[in-house]
Amino acid sequence: MADAVRWLGPCSEGELAEAYAGADVHVFPVRDLPGDVEGFGMVAIESAAHGLPTVAFDVGGVADAVADGRNGRLVRGGDYAGFARAAIATLAEDRDGRSARALDFAQGFSWDRFGREALAALAGA
Repeated sequence: MADAVRWLGPCSEGELAEAYAGADVHVFPVRDLPGDVEGFGMVAIESAAHGLPTVAFDVGGVADAVADGRNGRLVRGGDYAGFARAAIATLAEDRDGRSARALDFAQGFSWDRFGREALAALAGA
């Protein structure tokens, strides 16, 4: 495992971009803890914007940031064996295809889209 996983700690933006470019999958094993809800999962959107799919537990608001089959896979919370299978299955997919799906999904969260929708909402107010 030591040859496959890198713990980087705090990174600059450049180092983070290099990490995304060098990665094959973003694993996001958020634990479902009472009173501690993952609100959204912005890191999954950030990963998708770099063409990197996410494998995550379907807890809290993570399902708003990971669309199963589009920018990654969602696994029932606490199903660690299923999580491992989903990560392995994601790695077995065509790299270009999984990257393209992630990038396409991330466009739904782009600043351009946000700006258009904000202006449209203000114009209709």
